[in-house]
Amino acid sequence: MKTICNDCTKEFEMTQDKLREKYLGAMITEIYYHCPNCNNKYSVCIMNTKCRSLKRTMQFEIKKKFAITNDIESILQDEKIDNIQKELHKEMNRINGKA
Repeated sequence: MKTICNDCTKEFEMTQDKLREKYLGAMITEIYYHCPNCNNKYSVCIMNTKCRSLKRTMQFEIKKKFAITNDIESILQDEKIDNIQKELHKEMNRINGKA
């Protein structure tokens, strides 16, 4: 994903391997990345134990469903996965101050 830094205005490719985690205490971690040009820090989200657990559960359910069917559409429409995703979204909004 192409990203433009707010500070140096240079464009760079944002990839999963550039994400970093920092333990903040009380089982809370911050997910962030730095601009490779000026080193400006961008916070992606804050995750707690519940978020990490929901994320793992959702990944497990997706893999399980994918083993049964290779149809992406059926995975996207799976009610169990959808409910887990909604709960994860609600919890992340709560801890990230968006709820």
